[in-house]
Amino acid sequence: MVIVWLRRSRSVLAVVFVALLAVGVQADTLKVPSDEFPTIQSAVDVAEFGDLIAVNKGIYNEEVTISQPGITLVGKKAIIDAGYEGCCIRVIAAQVTISGFVLVNADIGIVGAIVDDGGLAADDLTVTKCAIRSCRIGMFLEGPDPRVLKNVVQDCEQGILVTAEGSDEAVILSRNSVLRCFGVSIEVEAPAVVMERNTIRQGNGGVVVRALVPFTDGVQEPSPSSIVDNRIEGQLNVGLVLINESGQEMLVEGNRLNGNGRGLEAVGGNYRIIDNEASRNAEIGMLLGSAEEQHFVESVVRDNVCKNNGHEGMRIDGPFICRGPPGPPNRFRDNQCQGNGRDGMAVHHAHSDELIDNVCSKNGGDGIDIEFQSTTLLLEGNKCTKNEHEGIDNSGNATMRDNTAKGNARGAGPDFAGAGDDGDGNSFDGGGNKFGSGGFDVSARLDLEDVLN
Repeated sequence: MVIVWLRRSRSVLAVVFVALLAVGVQADTLKVPSDEFPTIQSAVDVAEFGDLIAVNKGIYNEEVTISQPGITLVGKKAIIDAGYEGCCIRVIAAQVTISGFVLVNADIGIVGAIVDDGGLAADDLTVTKCAIRSCRIGMFLEGPDPRVLKNVVQDCEQGILVTAEGSDEAVILSRNSVLRCFGVSIEVEAPAVVMERNTIRQGNGGVVVRALVPFTDGVQEPSPSSIVDNRIEGQLNVGLVLINESGQEMLVEGNRLNGNGRGLEAVGGNYRIIDNEASRNAEIGMLLGSAEEQHFVESVVRDNVCKNNGHEGMRIDGPFICRGPPGPPNRFRDNQCQGNGRDGMAVHHAHSDELIDNVCSKNGGDGIDIEFQSTTLLLEGNKCTKNEHEGIDNSGNATMRDNTAKGNARGAGPDFAGAGDDGDGNSFDGGGNKFGSGGFDVSARLDLEDVLN
């Protein structure tokens, strides 16, 4: 049987598959080990589209290369040991499924590769229920549209690396466990990513997801990305890094980002960051944007818990000067930022944001700290109590309505910056605010003479 395979062409694969069915080709099961197939590679070399290769229990000291599309490789307590060089399994064909193997002692456990000179690519590769240990890289997948499901990668230098720029479907990583990886645990670059219910623990680099600008050459726009219900704990650096360049929505919901260097870093726009927990991280719970010309825009951040972090609970950052026309404001609503070593929420950029109904209490700095001038910044209905500095430090000129800041430590005695509301309803006071002693830093809105008088 001869198949002409064109790189990255599902239509060709579909035509071939239909043609095979039309001529009545029967899929076979090839068993390893057997008299006919003593090694995995010997079975792979003769397998045809649709065939299943069943590998029984045993240790196989070999490197397997799959160049035939449409085959399924299933291990039954089968171990592939690469002998500390090469890779255990290399895939350069489309619609291949690998399941149930233990892969050890390799440079790379599984490679899904693009071979330019041969026109072959690991399109639609599925890897499921494999255990990968003691490899330099657990998986390195660079073909379009991979699915990585229910695998365990542990004690590797790098965990799971995916580069899928040409994908027209979401890259899927679901229910994997990545444990004790010395470098990055998971890194994905694709136009759309679905990452759900993964567990990442006791590593160094955590998880990095970059949603890329999609190709427009006849390819449909990607689906929205979703990062949902993952547990990322005990990473020395950042637990979860998100870069959304795609223009599509990215949902970040129900993740637990605890005990890392930092919990979450996100740049780009069009996020929905909902009901996540970032607690007990050594530095910032959530860093949204950065001062190095990286914006965080047009997003909703609500119902998150950022508590007991070493620095700020939530820091909204970005360049001092906004470049480009203003878009819809970021909305930070119903977040709880409590017990952090510095400010509960800190705004250190000049975008138009709305901070509504957040609770910021018992922090080592301010409840809410507004650092830069921004006439479009709104604070409404926030409760900032029992903080070690001001409840709300409005060093910018944000509009404030119906906020409560009471029982905060700063402002007693000669600390004029914490003297409280002047009661005159100045141009930035929307009314209804309730400030106790030390509740409100008015240093940007009253000159010293007014305070003394």
